[in-house]
Amino acid sequence: MCRRFFGLLGATALVLSSGCEFWSEVTVPAADSTPPMGVTRLHEIGGEGLDLFAYTSGETVNYVTSDRHRTFVAVAAAWDQQGARRVRMYHGATRTCANGDIGASQQIHMAPLEAQQSGGPGDVVDTGVWTGRAVSMREADNCPGATELVSYTYWWSAQAENFSGQVVDGAGGSITFVP
Repeated sequence: MCRRFFGLLGATALVLSSGCEFWSEVTVPAADSTPPMGVTRLHEIGGEGLDLFAYTSGETVNYVTSDRHRTFVAVAAAWDQQGARRVRMYHGATRTCANGDIGASQQIHMAPLEAQQSGGPGDVVDTGVWTGRAVSMREADNCPGATELVSYTYWWSAQAENFSGQVVDGAGGSITFVP
């Protein structure tokens, strides 16, 4: 699964390929009583080599930058030692613009990203599956009229599902640009 998906992302895949080292192949059991984990990862492309993880529900990866030229990869992954079936990455952004003391925030909701692997009891699958998106701080542009950007926050969270149908809302993350 890792190699197939990485091939779709091109150069970004080189940055994330180490994610497969956390996964192995397993045979899906008839029943799995342990819920999966929803994991998030924030990785910077180039630059300082930032690489942060969050593993548990309610835990978050949060990062603030003032450098508009930085690009990150936000990743959501599902992990289950009996096989992860699907991960959904819910994501969006909040842009806050102001002119003097008058400001407004705009919520930007994006369609969820999803990756899954097929299989069932007796099949050999990976213990993990992931999806992700490159995030450029240049997305922060586009304040209307005479307003100026106060902040731009891209956020995401992972929802994990295993082959027994257990669904867990996992860790989340955010990247905030403040000029």
